[in-house]
Amino acid sequence: KPVSLISSLRFPKIKTLNGHTAAVNRVAFHPANADILASGGADGAVRLWNLSDGTSTLLSEHIQAVTGLAFHPQGDLLVSGSTDGQIIFWNMIEHTHIPLDTHAPVQELVFNHDGNILASGH
Repeated sequence: KPVSLISSLRFPKIKTLNGHTAAVNRVAFHPANADILASGGADGAVRLWNLSDGTSTLLSEHIQAVTGLAFHPQGDLLVSGSTDGQIIFWNMIEHTHIPLDTHAPVQELVFNHDGNILASGH
């Protein structure tokens, strides 16, 4: 299923990004680079999109649907959460990741304004 980009100034659809095989549940823009978008889908996939050329990188697949997605305010960390109960911390600089099992389905993820706290809703 696609991710649609819509101009907030004129409201027409400006681009469609294809790559997910099921509905896209969450999207998040990079806080410092307007050409980077992350998406998470019901297919369990987390994709990192380059909006300048429309290509994507599959970071990993959760076992179940991705239901939470957030960039750290500095942009060096992406966090994904899933109904499988896992939160994955993706280091965007070192290209590494650390999984955390919460033992409960994740519904939402959000960093506070300075990035010192990640809140997760279950």
